[in-house]
Amino acid sequence: LIRDGGTLQIGIGAMGDALSAALLARHADNPGYRALLDEIDITPWRTLIEQQGGVEPLAQGLYGCSEMFVHGLMMLVDAGIVRRKVYPDAERQAQANAGTLNESLHTDGVSVHGGFILGPSSFYQRLRDLPPNKRAEFNMTAISYINELYGQEDLKRLQRRDARFVNSAFTATLLGAAVADQLEDGRVLSGVGGQYNFVAQGHALHDARSVIMLRSWRESGGEVSSNIVWEYGHCTIPRHLRDIVVTEYGIADLRGKTDRHVIEAMLNISDSRFQTELIEQAQQIGKLPKD
Repeated sequence: LIRDGGTLQIGIGAMGDALSAALLARHADNPGYRALLDEIDITPWRTLIEQQGGVEPLAQGLYGCSEMFVHGLMMLVDAGIVRRKVYPDAERQAQANAGTLNESLHTDGVSVHGGFILGPSSFYQRLRDLPPNKRAEFNMTAISYINELYGQEDLKRLQRRDARFVNSAFTATLLGAAVADQLEDGRVLSGVGGQYNFVAQGHALHDARSVIMLRSWRESGGEVSSNIVWEYGHCTIPRHLRDIVVTEYGIADLRGKTDRHVIEAMLNISDSRFQTELIEQAQQIGKLPKD
């Protein structure tokens, strides 16, 4: 779902690391990457992938714009994947987008905008070891610059072309809401951080998409439960900002769909052990037909 030449934001955690690993494989071993996709059979989502992303190596590179400059982004920099530069004025940025800017004449191009750095000690050492000219490509700036479009909006829209904002959740509803920070009973598991802001940007930028990743089920104390539920007492991302949701069973493209078609798409990426109960719940409310 990541488009070559675009913009990438990654949330922290194992699934964000998995995304980085997949991009590394796509770029460095494209035949192996394509063979893996054939093995798991992406046929149901091939059209969406062709329209919104791609499976080819990342020849143009990506621009990183992420509240957290995580270790996975640094690995993508070292691999030559995150390397598309953006510039601090709209005229040069427009030239860069058109491919008419001579980068060799400009030394203030930035390949990553970040708010703060978080990762293992080896990550910090890698940053220390970089030559100053390379480290200058990382602009650590205000959270407000990264997480919002207001303030220099025209420039940000030019910089953040084909943006993919990829974050994780631990629960989602059949209607497309996502839960990433708090349990129903009020216990807080995480901060919302910039997740809501990036999801909103996914809708505000005309060529952007928000992607929420989660595991479809979990096991705790020997009990297996679905992470996709009919309703939940709290949400981090409301249903009106639903876009793309990914589980181990595939991709649900929810944008612009009716509730019925959203429910059908979410059922297709839920675990079959829970589908019958979820269908019955949706039918009781009248969101799915009885047949």
